[in-house]
Amino acid sequence: MFQEETGAIYQRLLSEQVVETLMEVAQRVELILKDPQDSLVVLSGCGTSGRMAFLITSVFNRALKELNQSPVYSYIIAGGDRALLSSQEAPEDDPELGMLSLKKVCEGKKRVLFIGISCGLSAPFVAGQLDFCLRHSDVYTPVLVGFNPAHQARDEPMPGSTLTFRSVVQRMQALAKRSHKAFLLNPAVGPEAISGSSRMKGGSATKILLEVVLSAAHAAAFANTPITYKGVLQCMKAYEQTLDITYAQSEGMTALLEAAGQSLRRGGRVCYLGWGSLAVLGLVDASECDPTFGADYDDVRGFISGGYRELSNSEGPLNSLGPDFCIAHEDFLRLVLPSLTDKDFVLLLYTHSDDVSEVVKLARRVRGKTSNLHAVYHRVDGDTAAAAQQDDVNDLCSSSLHITWPSPASGSLLRMQWELSTKLLLNAVSTGAHVLKGKIYHNHMIDVQATNSKLYCRATRLLQKLSGCPQSQCEEALLKAIYQVDKLTVDITSSDINTHTRAARNRTKREAGVQRLSCHFSWPEFCDERRCFHQEFVYDVAMFATACGFPWPDVIRAAVIAKGIFPQLDDLNVPKILSLLRGVLCECLPHLTSVHRHEFTQYLADTCITQRQRLFHAVVGGAANISIAQLHLEVQLPPTPCPLAQGTDLHEWEHQRHQAELTSKLLQKEEELKVLRAGSRITLGAVDVPEDEQLDKEGVSALVCAAVKATEDQMRASLTREASLISDLLQLKLQQAALATGRLQDHSSSSAGSHADSSGKTKTGRRRSGNAE
Repeated sequence: MFQEETGAIYQRLLSEQVVETLMEVAQRVELILKDPQDSLVVLSGCGTSGRMAFLITSVFNRALKELNQSPVYSYIIAGGDRALLSSQEAPEDDPELGMLSLKKVCEGKKRVLFIGISCGLSAPFVAGQLDFCLRHSDVYTPVLVGFNPAHQARDEPMPGSTLTFRSVVQRMQALAKRSHKAFLLNPAVGPEAISGSSRMKGGSATKILLEVVLSAAHAAAFANTPITYKGVLQCMKAYEQTLDITYAQSEGMTALLEAAGQSLRRGGRVCYLGWGSLAVLGLVDASECDPTFGADYDDVRGFISGGYRELSNSEGPLNSLGPDFCIAHEDFLRLVLPSLTDKDFVLLLYTHSDDVSEVVKLARRVRGKTSNLHAVYHRVDGDTAAAAQQDDVNDLCSSSLHITWPSPASGSLLRMQWELSTKLLLNAVSTGAHVLKGKIYHNHMIDVQATNSKLYCRATRLLQKLSGCPQSQCEEALLKAIYQVDKLTVDITSSDINTHTRAARNRTKREAGVQRLSCHFSWPEFCDERRCFHQEFVYDVAMFATACGFPWPDVIRAAVIAKGIFPQLDDLNVPKILSLLRGVLCECLPHLTSVHRHEFTQYLADTCITQRQRLFHAVVGGAANISIAQLHLEVQLPPTPCPLAQGTDLHEWEHQRHQAELTSKLLQKEEELKVLRAGSRITLGAVDVPEDEQLDKEGVSALVCAAVKATEDQMRASLTREASLISDLLQLKLQQAALATGRLQDHSSSSAGSHADSSGKTKTGRRRSGNAE
């Protein structure tokens, strides 16, 4: 990363221009620190970049708190705080969402330094934010951090926009040249060990650059240490030394890598148990294994002492989102430790300033379940205070990697060096382990999920490179894999990339759901490919029960029913199937409402008899010569069920469901219209505006004509889209009104009929009474 410039085209981390830009940005931060009123420094990014933004803002806000200063740093990550712990690719493709997120964070601020991070200069989410800053330069000063040359910025139009990342970069360069109101930090750091995996060098370089900037600003604002070229360069050299100290431990790192790889190859897990900010690096590394290697969430997990209290993320605890988001040591003891074996790899991450006695306690509990326990420990040269307790940790662990650091000039710098060293080490361990597991071919990620536009294009290029086939043929093969079909339909081929990536995300979610649900059962019925169909059938039934609003206990019973009836479907005689369904429903779900029973019976009957008759015949009966037509079913992970009231009428329930669908569509259209009106309708990126040339009247007229011509199509498209949305909203409101009117008429007719019946009965009774008299 720190390779020096040798007459090359690209600037490096230690290049003069890079150091000078770091100084300028640090001076902007210093101004805000000295006068924080109505001011903010915002760091934003997607994936690893967003996680680095979170870590850095947390560290420096904590430093301000120690100085009794108000926090001035805020972070944004595409997908919100859940993206700190799991991959959230869809929001990364949305420039409007990026812009709206920035507006929300900066509401009421009069001065904002915005630092957008996109290692490849490609993320639409960040581009939308930078574009917004450029259009509001009276409040926002944009800074772009990345590691590609400007001319290699992504040049494809962003989803739902005519913008390209390259056009945004060019506008920033023009503004920086004219007025120094924009900054571009994009040194080259060399190729990544895994092609396209910017979590490694890109993430580390991001941490280095931004910590150098903010450290220099803090020293200037609170220690009267001027921001100088020499001081910034010296800080950069300290990080260069961090790489040297860390990689001097290559023998110990190799041992950890091989142990972790052996665990993954044997079907075991890798668990990081950490303290303080080192634990955050463990969480970050674990979260990156899913999108990089296609790992399951349980393959590599991170846990932090103190849980969300220590993490201190803006959205607070996320435990309610599921076991993926349970991150405290107590969660490890409750969810992981009981099933821990020697196949699992556990790594302790801590420093001499942490409570080593707590490390010893946890290590003893882990050692009671597995001998595959290891430790990484940072200490300062000459420190002997925790030596005795450290010996206890050494005795419990199969290996301990001690990294010794020279006495620091600054305690905060030392902590950040520990963090960088830990990040480098964990990146090496998780990457090497997945290489050993077979997740890398040459240096390419071969388990890519095409869940956003960047990954879709990467998957196409990868197929093209490895197969030598034309791009069109490779994209066709990719689409067949996404939709799981042998022949592409017109609907598929005419859809845009957004539609394809959405289908890929839904399929990925479904596969994850099947896998997680399957962990709660044993599957002795089949030992071949039929087991997969069995598991998918159980999952589909459980998802249907959830969508219908079954209470959770009944959802579980529905899954148990599905698991039990599947192996009995060898003989698909219709009367027998119906009899089987009636029997199990009466026995296992006797308290279902009439609505639920009707819906569930209908679904099971359709699934077992009509939709999957030939599939069951082939899979359960073992007939290999039957052609199977595979249906693509998009199923989300279970929503929170809202059970229907007991005894709700079927027609009433269908009316409520229809009303809810209309309301959902209406809200979606209203949100689209709001975003369209709030966003930029036109851009002038294609108009060549002379910078140093004085224009005469004819020149101004020509420039205006060019601008009008360039924006005419953009405005027409925007207005057409707005008219379409307004028309859709009107139609939906009319449908709502018609639905409500029809319901009132039904009630009126019903009431009138009831009244007539009552009147008739009364009159008849009177006649009978009169006759009797």
